[in-house]
Amino acid sequence: MSKDNNVEESSLNEETTAPQPSASGGGDHNEGTAVAVSGENKKAVEDEAHHSHASDDNVPRPWLHAVYHSVVSFLDVYLPYSFAYLGWVGGLVLFVVCTITSFYSGKLLIECQDVTKHKTYSSLGDGIIGEGWSMRWIRPFQGIVFITVLISTVIATGQFMTMIDIDVDGNQNISNSSWYAIAGFMLLIISLAPDIDKSWTVSFLGTVATMVAVFMILVGCGVSIGQVEDVTYGRHVGDTRTELSMGIMESFGILAFAYGGHSVIPDVHASLNHQDSKKSKKAMMKAWWFSYFIIVPSYLLILCLSYAAFGSTTSAFLVDDFDQYVSQKFRWILYAISLIHFFAQGALYNQAAFTYIEDLITILGPKCCDCATSEEEHTDGSLFAGKGRKHWYKKLAVRVIYVGVGTFIGVALPFFGDLAALAGALGFTPCTFVYPFWIYNVSSIGQKAPAWKRALHWFMALSFTGLGACAAVGALYKIVQNSSTYQFFS
Repeated sequence: MSKDNNVEESSLNEETTAPQPSASGGGDHNEGTAVAVSGENKKAVEDEAHHSHASDDNVPRPWLHAVYHSVVSFLDVYLPYSFAYLGWVGGLVLFVVCTITSFYSGKLLIECQDVTKHKTYSSLGDGIIGEGWSMRWIRPFQGIVFITVLISTVIATGQFMTMIDIDVDGNQNISNSSWYAIAGFMLLIISLAPDIDKSWTVSFLGTVATMVAVFMILVGCGVSIGQVEDVTYGRHVGDTRTELSMGIMESFGILAFAYGGHSVIPDVHASLNHQDSKKSKKAMMKAWWFSYFIIVPSYLLILCLSYAAFGSTTSAFLVDDFDQYVSQKFRWILYAISLIHFFAQGALYNQAAFTYIEDLITILGPKCCDCATSEEEHTDGSLFAGKGRKHWYKKLAVRVIYVGVGTFIGVALPFFGDLAALAGALGFTPCTFVYPFWIYNVSSIGQKAPAWKRALHWFMALSFTGLGACAAVGALYKIVQNSSTYQFFS
């Protein structure tokens, strides 16, 4: 069966089998009346809110918009560090396996998503597997992904600002903590764009910056080859077998971190604003293919050249490794371009995180603090959009508190690079390498798939769950091992 036929069949199956949202939750619907979200109509309210929020106009967005968002969503900041323990053979094998699997799992998410019903990863899971499933399985791990990306963005941009500060006159005039705080504030301002489908220009600039940064990083690594003394490949000098084993296990967490974009892919798909599910899937699949044609060669070239230049001494922040071998003007351009890339990336994840938080307030607010929310807030953008825009102060409060907390953690834990592998193992692995197979197998499309295909999906989900567990053990070992060197608020 052709790919288009599969897409058409999935669209028809979802339309005929998915439960239809309830039109109301009962009770008086006069304007301003307070209502609590019951379990029966919770999903209906959430889906209607997202539909209203994403469909201010019915004009579909070009598929290239999804390319911009998808390219920016990939997290390459710590990727070269994964080769430090894996070496050439192990690194390339694991990279190929993770790349193919992540592309395929993303394809499954796109095939399962009916954008007329599912606007986020959580609503996709609930719509296919059942109400409440995402609260137990998806949302906890998505939360890890979102806060990790925020903290990593604050630290990365703060480090680039610190490097610019030092490069000006050779002295650091502002402390690291202050630069991290400034970075957090700038990220908050950029993240105040209305939503993902209206902030494509930010992702476009981020995509251009990504391509320029990739080229410059390749140049930096290229000129460094042969200039680094005592380069070793494979096992770190002086490492015990236990340290080597834990480093290898940790490397998968770093690779999982690099392919963390799946957490926002359903949001990106919905941002195309198609009212026809079949056409939306075709557009998003085209964007997915195009994104991987850009990302995969970039990842591969950076991994190979950085490892060739620095071997097992490759650090978690690659720019630090080659900055002494390039000119000051080259560094300044790279710093500026990298800042654009990371701010665009952080803004994209923050937009998805804001929707995530607002959904949680909608669902848990009445249960946790017995606070009712008005129907106006319910039916227009999950509390804070559409007619509910007069509640802008709530929307702003969510953004300020969330980014403020992430910035504080980044300031307090500047060694967060060591935690990235742990976050990749615990948060990114399920969303990228486990849940897409689970959702597909339970969906109406998966139920009609051959038995061998469904069995393969379960095998892959279980295998990557095991890899994630191993990566978590390796990351925890390194955190404990390096804990004596950590300096808070340094």
